[in-house]
Amino acid sequence: MWTLLIIFLSLLLGVFLISNPVAAAIILTILIAALFILDGVFGVFIALMRKPFSGWLWILLSAMISIFVGIIIGVDLPGTPLPLLGLLVGIRFIISGLSCIIPARVVDL
Repeated sequence: MWTLLIIFLSLLLGVFLISNPVAAAIILTILIAALFILDGVFGVFIALMRKPFSGWLWILLSAMISIFVGIIIGVDLPGTPLPLLGLLVGIRFIISGLSCIIPARVVDL
């Protein structure tokens, strides 16, 4: 049952993306912006819960950058140039990776 629903939705989405590439690009950009903002909000909560432990500030910094990047991407729609979008997404992923590595190196084993 679920397989048929997924197949139908995939076909429908594929036809929509092919027939409306500009609208699809805008929708996907909105989804990326919303994902970054939500990830940042949850990251702030996680950082505040980890506040007594070392490394929580790096998680908070990453969350704030994620929110900031999501807002920049969302505010400039539909005129967000692709190179800027790629740069912002890349910066966000680098900061997110560093925010996981740095607190892990602080922990004494």
